[in-house]
Amino acid sequence: TIDASEQLAFIPVFTRADYDATALASVKENAVCSMASAIPPLDQAAQMYKTGDMHHDANPENNTDVALRQMFGAAITVMPDIQAFFAGYQNGGFLIWFQDGAFPVPTSWTDKTGATHTNLSPYVWGYTGGPKDYCPEWGVQLHKDQRPGKAHNHTGCRQEYYTDKNTLVPLASGFKAREFDVLNRGWYAVSVTSGSMWSDLYLDFSTGLVITSACVVAYDTKGAITGVMAADVLLTAFEVALQEAVAGKSPDMRVFVMESET
Repeated sequence: TIDASEQLAFIPVFTRADYDATALASVKENAVCSMASAIPPLDQAAQMYKTGDMHHDANPENNTDVALRQMFGAAITVMPDIQAFFAGYQNGGFLIWFQDGAFPVPTSWTDKTGATHTNLSPYVWGYTGGPKDYCPEWGVQLHKDQRPGKAHNHTGCRQEYYTDKNTLVPLASGFKAREFDVLNRGWYAVSVTSGSMWSDLYLDFSTGLVITSACVVAYDTKGAITGVMAADVLLTAFEVALQEAVAGKSPDMRVFVMESET
């Protein structure tokens, strides 16, 4: 499995030695614990693909994504430091559960059929069926990506759905659709080449915030790569804790969160 303790370095920069080293050490310990909490659900999902308890292939009728949706949906509700749990697949498919607050959820919403829903969960679900040229539900013509060296030559239609408050089941109609190519996302492409890892810091596709992702490569029963199970960890909570740790200290002091290899 991957190790959270080596991903981030907490570096105090100061002109006088008056910072609270104990407070900073506590912040780092809490951050590592938050990051490490994302890993067990990813390992569990990867193990279920390896044993054949879940599978994903080009035929949607053969997939067991509902089991993964239930697993990630249950985990995200008790892990507030995790921005999202998600999975990308070799056939271009993509699944994601967003944390409460990642998207503003209205008190009521009317879908494309005219039905109004008032029992909406704060957790949002996203899905990309795989590479395609057209998104039929939204009537969106997708663009082909002809750039040299890209993993494949066209995008998929990523749709996002509100979910029922009681069951967390996605509603039948989505509220947003966008082009999305999972195979060319950095966290996915590097993981399938280099193995399970923590990603570099990058801008989240959905929120634009700086995040790091825990990435666990999943294999099928024959040892072939099925996809990558991943979780986004926001750095916002760490920044707040760091600010509290240095509050009232030297005005010349700055604290940075840096990647360990920087």
